Amino acid sequence: MSSFATGMDHFYFESDDNNVEDIRQYRPGGLHPVRIGDLYGTTSRYRILYKLGHGGYGTVWLAHDLEGPSRFVALKILIAEATATRHEVQALVHLSSDDSPAHPGREHVVQLLDHFQIHGPNGTHDVVVTEVLCPLLSMKGLPIFERMKRAFCQQTILGVAYLHSRGVAHGDLHIGNLACTLPGFDDQSLDDVLCHFYNPVCTIVLTRDVADQTDSLPPYVVASISVLDFMIKEVKGYSEDSLPQLRIIDFSSAYRKTDVRPPYCSVPAVWPPEVYFAKVALKEPDPEWDERGDIWALACTVSELIINRPLFYECNAAAYLLSMAYKSGFLPDAWKAYCSSEIDSYPDKRDISEIVEDRWASYRSVMPAVCIDDKDVEKLVRLLRSMLVVNHAERPTAQELLCSPWMVTSRVETQ
Repeated sequence: MSSFATGMDHFYFESDDNNVEDIRQYRPGGLHPVRIGDLYGTTSRYRILYKLGHGGYGTVWLAHDLEGPSRFVALKILIAEATATRHEVQALVHLSSDDSPAHPGREHVVQLLDHFQIHGPNGTHDVVVTEVLCPLLSMKGLPIFERMKRAFCQQTILGVAYLHSRGVAHGDLHIGNLACTLPGFDDQSLDDVLCHFYNPVCTIVLTRDVADQTDSLPPYVVASISVLDFMIKEVKGYSEDSLPQLRIIDFSSAYRKTDVRPPYCSVPAVWPPEVYFAKVALKEPDPEWDERGDIWALACTVSELIINRPLFYECNAAAYLLSMAYKSGFLPDAWKAYCSSEIDSYPDKRDISEIVEDRWASYRSVMPAVCIDDKDVEKLVRLLRSMLVVNHAERPTAQELLCSPWMVTSRVETQ
């Protein structure tokens, strides 16, 4: 189809909303075209109401459950190409087969309510049904976010520990794949939700070339809604009796130990050193990785929650690797050769151990927001530095993280 090859100029209308997916993703192997009011599920029990979001692996929709105990659910409709590998469904089905609620991290991983497949013009698509959540990032700026930041950090670590205890590596752990529950949303009436959001904001999909207007395309694309906005305005936010709980979401890159390992596909800001150096310096298209890569990504994610910016964000590959070294305290010989010009031009010629201490001293100044006292700050620093080890074999396991002094120390959220 020429439209997908030549770009957006082959469509008459272009949405000015960043909450709309790229129309060119509607192609064989790509997104499934969805219309408001569509019914999905083996018994047509899920009626599409609004779009909640989109990403590289699919679109997520708010649906009315016509049969189940939950009034509202979220449907993630994966691209057909992702369905071919089935990483997300396999991982979630595996996790949902655990009948034991004993692990404290289980409640911090999104729970699979249902799954099925749909067959459309762009292929076969896996659909996963979960509770309705809001992105953690959408809560930034709210008092409840600052108040629960420590709890969110600890719950993220608990969730990863649960995944690893079940033999699942996430592979795409970053702050954008953390979400929060919406206590009380499922108690709202359908009429109240429809009245609040009213007509979905739609952009008509109309190709300039009539031949390109195929069934692969939806009749329109829809802007995403914010359920958190509804909760704040209509339900008056969270109460002391119904605080949000963090959930780890998006298992599109996850795999079980019994699965074929997928390529590492997370955002570069959380790439572990074994992936970053192999991809950037050695030009390996598919470097090896396992659950120990999650530990590095976990440290990056928790750090970003605390300091409100990515831990690693340098402008070029050599500077990025040096930043890893200057926060971990180790600069491998192979990195020295690759980063030689960056090292020569770096103004600070002190020993790496001194540079590392200065870097962490700057982070200590913002850590009291999630710590009880100065001793607690030191516990957190030790925890994060233990995870940010260049040699992946020396990183602690997620289970070992649960025994760290900072994780053991609790903080009353109502202080």
